[in-house]
Amino acid sequence: MTLFAQPFAFAATQDSTTKYRVYQKQNVLKEFADLKQAKTYASSFRYSRVENIGSRGWVWHNLPNYKVYQQGISKPELEFIGLSEAIAAAKKLPDSAVRQLDKPGWVWSNYTQYKLYQGEKTLPQWGFNDLATAKKAAAGYVNMHIIDEKTNTWVWDNITPELEKKLRTYGQNYEVTIGDTPGTDKFYLLEEAVKKASTQPDAIVMNVVRGQTVYSSLPAYEVYQGEFVKRFKDLKQALYFAKSITGSKIMKNGNTIWTTEHYYHIMQDGKSKLTRPTATDAITYAKWYSNSTVVTADGITLWDNYRKLVYMGWNGTNDPDRITEHVANTQGLDVDSPSWFALMDGTGALEDKSSEETVVQLKQQGIAVHPLVHNQFNAELTTSFLANAEAQKTFTRTVVDKIASIGGTGVNLDFEAMKASDRDRYTKFVTDFVYYAHTRKLKVSIDLPRGSLAWNAKTAYDHAALAAQVDQVIIMAYDQYWKGSTEAGSVSGLQWMEEGIKEFLSYGMEREKLMLGIPFYVRQWQIDGTGKLLTSKAIFMSDLPALIQEKNAVSTWDPEFKQYKVEYSENGSRYIFWMEDHTTVKARIQLAKTYDLGGIAVWRLGYEPSALWSEILRMK
Repeated sequence: MTLFAQPFAFAATQDSTTKYRVYQKQNVLKEFADLKQAKTYASSFRYSRVENIGSRGWVWHNLPNYKVYQQGISKPELEFIGLSEAIAAAKKLPDSAVRQLDKPGWVWSNYTQYKLYQGEKTLPQWGFNDLATAKKAAAGYVNMHIIDEKTNTWVWDNITPELEKKLRTYGQNYEVTIGDTPGTDKFYLLEEAVKKASTQPDAIVMNVVRGQTVYSSLPAYEVYQGEFVKRFKDLKQALYFAKSITGSKIMKNGNTIWTTEHYYHIMQDGKSKLTRPTATDAITYAKWYSNSTVVTADGITLWDNYRKLVYMGWNGTNDPDRITEHVANTQGLDVDSPSWFALMDGTGALEDKSSEETVVQLKQQGIAVHPLVHNQFNAELTTSFLANAEAQKTFTRTVVDKIASIGGTGVNLDFEAMKASDRDRYTKFVTDFVYYAHTRKLKVSIDLPRGSLAWNAKTAYDHAALAAQVDQVIIMAYDQYWKGSTEAGSVSGLQWMEEGIKEFLSYGMEREKLMLGIPFYVRQWQIDGTGKLLTSKAIFMSDLPALIQEKNAVSTWDPEFKQYKVEYSENGSRYIFWMEDHTTVKARIQLAKTYDLGGIAVWRLGYEPSALWSEILRMK
């Protein structure tokens, strides 16, 4: 990256480091420093939870404890925290049951014995526990009949002789099929067909006009233990049998109405691995499986550990207070890279400004520390160093051992402004550095300029060879137009950035290894009245809204860079920059997702508005 920023003072503020992360199902929403605020925010979403960022432990959730099912079917509005609420709702629904989600079976049910029909049709509310009530409900309707579901027989109807005569004029629309024997018995009336079929153990009645089955004498309740086991006409008998075997369930009309199976399912690559009684228990087990999800029995995904984008941020400073300030402003940050180590001369002498206390603090927040190691962007110094094998050995061991001793888990190599003649020597140095770092269980990332396929082979960076050695390659996809440019342009046009990704992938780099470096700054260009470029300077992304308002700047869309070009005039000069905001940052992250990269790295923390992190957190 480019270390162009000058130190600036931070005002002393209360520690606002986020400690709690809010999720809705498997989607992350926002982070908070205060637990009360996190709970309040989470409570406005269904299926939400609050996690401790450092431990990933759940500290609050509003997952339902009880669900109401009607004939095995439930809806989101039938989920409840308390049992009394669930029962109150279930009482309004015949043929319903309340399930306590962390226990097998029901805790309450009102499954009915008598079902009321009008012709072939019935309604969910037409289930009754006694025949008299069912008859009373039929009052005022014509062509009504009642089926006793315990015996599966026709027990009552209000079909008048006049209506029966009319129904017969419709023809023999009902056919009874017994077992595998094709239907030969045809009937004018549904009643006649049902009464014929009910005398057989395996008969169905079909409406031949519509081609639909309207009655079956098969026992309605099917018990499964993985596979089908046995059928029952009476629900009580089915329950008695199902309770006697483990892992059982009762199904009716294709819906599970009772089960001993756990509610939370652990899936891996779409296949079920095991089930658990609680969500937290399921997640604990699921963490052992890659590409796994925790899904409810109703198909709601609560959690997954599919690979998400890694979010890394450079600090551009070694000051512990500023590092703390930077990190406190973020949400979803995975890796922090403070500028702690620098090559001082050709002998391998090291400048070390590391802080073990900062490492401990960040690790408690669940953030890995991969300190940046740079070469002062000094070509002559680096050439001298790369010519000295002993110096490289000393430097490597000193850096790696120190990072390992203070609890860091990685190191970021940022050697820039090197001579092309040092290409092979730099590759050899990185190879040896990585080898030793791996012996101390440290990951190594390397920063490489966006560059161009047209001339990368003539630089100090052998992209393919370096990528083969390190754990991560960070493409510094910014400074398309830099302070030394002879004309004005964007720091990082979206198309230029995308082309850079394609070029890096063309070297055969593993997508998961590649991290996309994105800018949190712009470069403002000053142009005089004749069109001559005078100066340029970097401006923090967080300072842009105030600048635009103060200067009454005008924005126009630039299709070349796919950004807004912002302009204003002052004291005879024209000032131009290409906008960096929430939209462009999210577009850059989307590029990382589109090309299935390992993550993003931002240059740098402290340049951005804090509100930005709430949005990009949701894109992980």
